[in-house]
Amino acid sequence: MRDFLRSFLSTTYIIIAIKEASYVVYAYEFKNKKQKRKFFKEFNKDDIKNLKDYLNTLINMNYFAYVSLFFSSIGQGVLSSVSKNNLSKFGIDSSSVYLKNLQDCYLYVAISELQKSNCILDDLQIDLIYSPFVILLKLLKDRNIFNTNQACLNILRYEAFICVIISKDSKILFGGYFELKNQVIDIQNDNIIDDSMMVEDSIDLEIDFDQLEKVDEQLQIQLEEDNNSSSDNVKLDLSVLDYVKSAVQEFYTNNAYNGEFITQINLFEQDKISKSLISLMEDDLMIKINSYNINIFEQILYMSIMDLGIKYDL
Repeated sequence: MRDFLRSFLSTTYIIIAIKEASYVVYAYEFKNKKQKRKFFKEFNKDDIKNLKDYLNTLINMNYFAYVSLFFSSIGQGVLSSVSKNNLSKFGIDSSSVYLKNLQDCYLYVAISELQKSNCILDDLQIDLIYSPFVILLKLLKDRNIFNTNQACLNILRYEAFICVIISKDSKILFGGYFELKNQVIDIQNDNIIDDSMMVEDSIDLEIDFDQLEKVDEQLQIQLEEDNNSSSDNVKLDLSVLDYVKSAVQEFYTNNAYNGEFITQINLFEQDKISKSLISLMEDDLMIKINSYNINIFEQILYMSIMDLGIKYDL
């Protein structure tokens, strides 16, 4: 009865994302089984008081309020076919991570990163937490990609993060999570400097500088043709390409994985990626890319409503 009533009474769904320099808040108001209003606000990292005041206003303006956290911290990853006792061989201390079963795998999250989020939102009750891995898995299931009998390379890109899952027959074969924000690429000199990079599943990055030179030449041409392109976006795109290649190499060469031949690539993007980069990735990996533009926050809204068992006309 309570779930039935919730679909008619005014309810606010709040989604929080903690970024490097700011906090992003999306809120969606529902009443009579339909969405009525949408709110968005971004706060600087030093503006905690106004952030909390705004969140309390959203929480108190309706009968019900549910808060979800988009957990995009680098301190997370997925390990397939491994027991808790064997985490150390991947360089993971089992006492320092929170483990959750995810489709016959372990999703691990650094306890210190969760505590850091709790310190920021100390007196706010978080109802649901969504990892990029959970979001990507849901996207794959909704599109019948996860159950395909082909080995698929699946990528979720959100700003300076990419989440990678290689899947086949409803199983996760490989998972990786990469942070791009601190990587500086000197295009003229083909140098890559990474001040703070953490790659899951012990991926050993190897950079093909000849390939980067070819990428540089083609991207410079694209920049001349597209006045809207920024150098920062080009640097991040180059990083995405390099990380994806490294993840594929790790999957093929590390004996911890079966290394089945990948025949499909699915790319989910919060921000539109350049056509030139898709072309470069297709040329490099010799596989056509299926690209999907998504709204991660609307996806979290949809998932939270489903997880709470509420029926709406979405």
